[in-house]
Amino acid sequence: MSDWNKNFINPTPKEFEAELKSRPDLAGNLAIHRLTSHVPEDDFIIYQGDLITDGYLEFDHTNVIVMGNVKAKVVDLSNEKAGGDEGGSFFVYGDVECDYFRNHYGKMTVIEGSLKVNKILNNGFDDSCLYVHKDATAEYYYCPRVWMNVKGKAQFKYGEGFSFPLTSAKIEGKKKKVEPEHSVEDSHDFLKIKNRMKKGDDIEEAIDIYMYEIFDEMNK
Repeated sequence: MSDWNKNFINPTPKEFEAELKSRPDLAGNLAIHRLTSHVPEDDFIIYQGDLITDGYLEFDHTNVIVMGNVKAKVVDLSNEKAGGDEGGSFFVYGDVECDYFRNHYGKMTVIEGSLKVNKILNNGFDDSCLYVHKDATAEYYYCPRVWMNVKGKAQFKYGEGFSFPLTSAKIEGKKKKVEPEHSVEDSHDFLKIKNRMKKGDDIEEAIDIYMYEIFDEMNK
């Protein structure tokens, strides 16, 4: 981790936008210009090469490009460390593998390769997108209010929510969506969420809280 900084560059907003526009295969249908509107000029970073750590990966910029693979115990795209609110972007020109993955409100997240999450994938954030251009797998997939788009094979063992294919079509048929292999009830049992609840608690609210607490605990 100590040599990360030598591979980081700080582009201007125009340079960041130009880099993404040079990759129409990843950014062609996205509103890239919005990423550089009303955003501080120092809020952009590009990492050249593979970004690998056995720890917690969180960025102090809200707009990030990684020109390689990403591998970590935790990949957290929250804007908290960057001091930002919602929004931003995360583009990876390779694969992402981690035990825990968390997107963020309004975040534009695009992965050129596959996304492999060995434990929990939390994509339950309004106004966000998560596009995976190859395969996506997770032991527990949490995405009850939005969805992710996967061009290759999507496979989730437990969870709630679904994914749609990543195509040029604006609307996909419901028959093409992929849901977790186990039911929502079995997935709740897998998390042992009822052990964390008190009488009268709402189970969906309890899971929402758990999804925040598990990342906060690992980041201490």
